[in-house]
Amino acid sequence: MADEKQVQEFLAARGIIASGRIAKDAFVFNRFVVFVAVERDGENRQVPSNKLLNRVKEEISSEGTILEFVLTDAVQQDIEAGFRASMLHSFGNVVRNAFLTVDGKKVSAWIAPKVAIEADVIPKIEERTRTFLSNYDLELSGLEFTSDANLPGKLACLQVCRLKAPVTVTELTQALIAKGFAVPSDNWTSRMLDNLRKSGFVVRQRSGKYVVTLAGLKALGTQKNRRSPDIGRMLALARSQE
Repeated sequence: MADEKQVQEFLAARGIIASGRIAKDAFVFNRFVVFVAVERDGENRQVPSNKLLNRVKEEISSEGTILEFVLTDAVQQDIEAGFRASMLHSFGNVVRNAFLTVDGKKVSAWIAPKVAIEADVIPKIEERTRTFLSNYDLELSGLEFTSDANLPGKLACLQVCRLKAPVTVTELTQALIAKGFAVPSDNWTSRMLDNLRKSGFVVRQRSGKYVVTLAGLKALGTQKNRRSPDIGRMLALARSQE
């Protein structure tokens, strides 16, 4: 199997439709990169499933052809969701999650590892990331690993949320960055807030803004000195009214 058309026909016969171009590797013989749009069925299962994709890869490899699937989100057209799906499909044994920070055409990719990632795997992740972004005419500016970054923990997020409340996801992201933390994206912050909400530490108002609950305040405790969050909140409110 030596050309893109034959690969496309092979996949179509098995219910897999390429959503973008099928790219033939210029350096590895009979290796193709295929973009596949994924959806969610009524039970929130990925379609086509990773099981099907892996089975097709094994089947075509017996004919001497190597396939690499890059998954994209077809429903939401969410680049980050598609990137996450692609990373979990290709590197699910070492990658727990993935995020993107987009600045114009430049993108920083963030990888949350499950385990320590071997040095020889990192270039493969970077190559896959560049290939994925090229489908959206985006360029990778840097690959970051959350294990190496100064990410804010739950307590830090809760403290800033109390200081700025009521606060939106974007406002909390910006406030955390202003404090020197590395925050991958608003999606990362949204997930952290959802985690805090499930723990009963914050609630989401109808306006979409978040405030700290009594349980959250108890978790933070009270510092009776000039570093007290109550004093910090008053100073923040005063500055916002200047």
